[in-house]
Amino acid sequence: MSTEPAARVIPPDDRAAREFTVGEHRWIARLVGEALGGTGAIGTARFAVLHFVREGERVPRFAALLPAGRFAHLYDSELAELLAAARPLPPPES
Repeated sequence: MSTEPAARVIPPDDRAAREFTVGEHRWIARLVGEALGGTGAIGTARFAVLHFVREGERVPRFAALLPAGRFAHLYDSELAELLAAARPLPPPES
């Protein structure tokens, strides 16, 4: 039986989303989950998953990882850097 906690999915709410502007586009960064990664008792690290959605759209375009607990304290410029380095998400299946 594993003693590690399962990944936690964070429901959408105002605290888990931030709006910012890059160029001419408004983006929404949404915290969608947190988990532990690594091996061993002291080798694990908490991380958070962000999805980036362009304002007016419903489907996220990009995803990024960051250390857990940092999301609420990021500057808009840091969100823009995360977006620039984020991986594209595949389009949803029809």
